[in-house]
Amino acid sequence: GEMILVYDSKYNAVNVAKGLILKNSTDLILAPGSCSILVDGKFVSQTDFTPMAKGDEQLILYGLDSSVAITYEVPNYTDNVSVTSVTLNKTKSGKPNGCQVTYKHVKSTLYIITNYVTDVVPKFFLEHVADSRHDVYLI
Repeated sequence: GEMILVYDSKYNAVNVAKGLILKNSTDLILAPGSCSILVDGKFVSQTDFTPMAKGDEQLILYGLDSSVAITYEVPNYTDNVSVTSVTLNKTKSGKPNGCQVTYKHVKSTLYIITNYVTDVVPKFFLEHVADSRHDVYLI
């Protein structure tokens, strides 16, 4: 499989996870069970394996990589609110009876990724978490 690093704050808030993308390139359905992960011929992990049909891909995480660290900052959410439209509501006779205001909320996240070694990171996935503060999910 293809080696990758994955950051998911639900998995670990500081370090990235080592993983691999496994693709079933056979004509067989691969059965569920457990699988052993070997890197350079050395055992590094054992993990659950979900079934895979022909052509399926799955991400398998097998440990943390402390050589890459991540911090993130979320600026004050209320600082990025703007009015995008104001619509006048009218009665059936055409008299004004209120208005509808539409707001735009912008949430930004600054990720700071530090690689403490000179090794090149082959592929990096960043799992961004949605925010449900306004009874909807914002990404």
